[in-house]
Amino acid sequence: MTRNIRTIGSLALVLALGAASACGGGSGGGGGGPPTGTQTGTVAGRVSNGAAGVAGVSVSIAGGGSATTDAGGNFSIGNVTTGARTVAITMPAGFITANPADGTSKEVTVSAGQSATANFGLKRGVVVTASGTSFSPKSVSVPTGATVRWVNAGGGAHTVTPATAGQAGGWASANLPEGALFEHTFGTAGNFNYRCLPHEAMGMTGSVGVGGSTTTPPEPDVPSYDR
Repeated sequence: MTRNIRTIGSLALVLALGAASACGGGSGGGGGGPPTGTQTGTVAGRVSNGAAGVAGVSVSIAGGGSATTDAGGNFSIGNVTTGARTVAITMPAGFITANPADGTSKEVTVSAGQSATANFGLKRGVVVTASGTSFSPKSVSVPTGATVRWVNAGGGAHTVTPATAGQAGGWASANLPEGALFEHTFGTAGNFNYRCLPHEAMGMTGSVGVGGSTTTPPEPDVPSYDR
């Protein structure tokens, strides 16, 4: 009789431990997504360059979920927990944001069973930083029709001034205070040298090669600049 009581007690203990283990194992949703019972939705959108989609762009959501754009620039990420979410892209080489005010991330609100939209507009181009007494990169190469965007990252006011009046073509900037930007789309192939007027004497010059040229343009001859 004593042995039977002990056996029954041991069996009850095993069953109790098994039940507790089963309850604890489901709280994380198996580690593959939101916990069971969590409301979710979808985030979808498109990464485009004008009317064309940009393929192969990595898209991620803070807190989990990622995708890569297809041939049409489209993406869709499911099983996203509801609420405010940040959607970000990894900027592909050779592109910049179509609108200078746009960043590489957007805030969306995900509702249960619904699809939130996050679209990103890009264009061919490159960013050049003006800081201190130098442009970085000092020399860039872009295809015809691409945009160069200069951003003043510090060191006082800067300008982007073509090396010669003949190169101007309407793309000389005014004085750019810190934090300001200036951009120009180059529609003609060639090499375009430029300078920063306030820091020209300290060697603050740069160059843009347009049309697929991989040769770094020669440094402009400072004394020959048209003033």
